[in-house]
Amino acid sequence: MQPPEFVSLRRILYELHAVTVTLPGGGCIGPITWRLERARHVRVTCADDAQWLGLVTLLSGQRAPTSGRLEEVVPVTVQTDARVRDKLDANQTVAQFLASPDAPEHIWLEGRRRDLLVLVDLLELSPALRRRPFKHLPPEVQERVWALHFMISRASLLIGRELFRLTDPILREVLRRRWSDLAGTLVAAESAPPLPGPVDTWLRIAPDGSVSVTGVGAPAANATPEGR
Repeated sequence: MQPPEFVSLRRILYELHAVTVTLPGGGCIGPITWRLERARHVRVTCADDAQWLGLVTLLSGQRAPTSGRLEEVVPVTVQTDARVRDKLDANQTVAQFLASPDAPEHIWLEGRRRDLLVLVDLLELSPALRRRPFKHLPPEVQERVWALHFMISRASLLIGRELFRLTDPILREVLRRRWSDLAGTLVAAESAPPLPGPVDTWLRIAPDGSVSVTGVGAPAANATPEGR
């Protein structure tokens, strides 16, 4: 049997020890002392775009801490909603994506293992729409395809803000239903409308850059084999 401390460490992705990050336009965020764990949903509130970008670039490895120490406890793959959107192939159809190795055959939805097409149908991506290249889809359908790619990412750390600002009721409902079964750990910026599901941790960045991290409830109802 593995010692308890070893089992506990396996749940940790990053340990941040008094980390500060200098922002390009001046100012900084931190210090941040935090253990970012697997299968958690983290709500982030911040004063402006620069603070959010500073946090994202830190967690995605694009920016090193100005001071303090960030330790990657296990290998972490990071995916952001902006990167998913920017990397979508404008000439690829949804049907081509669904037939590719990048698309899983099954996903977890509301605690049940389901065929991926259940999620596709909930997003109202009809067979006709699936045959059209991404660049020829209506804007609201492009947003749903973007969301589909993000929601089935195999990354161990998902970071999102722009996706959760969309107000399409169909998309919002699917995000709500998929929320607790998203693979990996989710760091999401609170906005209007609010996040579509419960969170375990609240990370607040104040206007002066100071950071507080508090737990807000039990771990997400996310104990499925996917991404574990």
